Amino acid sequence: MLNLNGSMWIVGVDLGGSKVEVILARRDRVVSTFRGEGLNRQVVGEELVVIKLCEMVNYVLRNHGLVRVDMLVVGGAGLGRSREQKSLEHALYGHDIADKVIVRSDAEIALWGALSGKPGVVVIAGTGSIVFGMNERGRLFRAGGYGYVIGDDGSGFWIGREGLRAAIAAYEGWGPETALKELALKWFTVRQMEDIIPKIYSDISPQRVLSSFAIAVIQLAENGDEVAREIVENGAARLARITVSLLKKLRLKKARHLRITGGIFKDKIFREKFMADVKAAYPKIDIAPAEHPPAYGAVLLGLSYAKEENAKKSKKSRS
Repeated sequence: MLNLNGSMWIVGVDLGGSKVEVILARRDRVVSTFRGEGLNRQVVGEELVVIKLCEMVNYVLRNHGLVRVDMLVVGGAGLGRSREQKSLEHALYGHDIADKVIVRSDAEIALWGALSGKPGVVVIAGTGSIVFGMNERGRLFRAGGYGYVIGDDGSGFWIGREGLRAAIAAYEGWGPETALKELALKWFTVRQMEDIIPKIYSDISPQRVLSSFAIAVIQLAENGDEVAREIVENGAARLARITVSLLKKLRLKKARHLRITGGIFKDKIFREKFMADVKAAYPKIDIAPAEHPPAYGAVLLGLSYAKEENAKKSKKSRS
């Protein structure tokens, strides 16, 4: 059986493209938190992700006189399918840092952190975006989250890309005038718009580059630029439509709880437009920030898994 007493050590990891957060907990009590540089498995490859992640986890463990823990739970982008989860689990077992390794999607650990295991929906809007939910029966649903090439509506990448498109349109004279034109040239430190091309396409992570530009687009929207504001509000509206579609699939019979997380929700224009559009469809819905960060959600997910496994083994031993 998995150790579920007060001495159980568990590590929860939020494996993000912008940052990695590692939480060391003794059962559900946080002992230490560490933040490291982001790791995108789809960009740098699984082998390097495993090496860097294990370095971070071992650093945290050494600081507390530990060599291994009872359980390691990792959630990250691009880990929503069983094949990717099993592959990373196998690689992490090879480093002998935990008795049990569980790998899940970033959305699933965010859901656990956002609602502490209760039914409801979490909406993530950071570098990428996704909507993830669980109904009263424990069944999981998702919407969006198809990556920056074909999805990620309302994300930092999406806002940054649309902002740059609007800047190019204004620069070349086929779009409305906007301060985004001057902003883009200054942000990317170029004199001509064409010189932005290598800045985007030669970078190892174009989505990270454009997601960082979104910060400037949002600031310009806050300062009154109409084109920038339209982009931010359009992103919020698109993500709200995706959210409403998932809420319909959940068919929650009791109170509907929706939690929002990710850096884009810090912006007032984006947040208020998103909330207004969702509430237009579900006036009584409870919308609030996530209760806990995704890394702690990984800890809670691990504890729930341990309880379920122990209950199964106890039932089997009695029969």
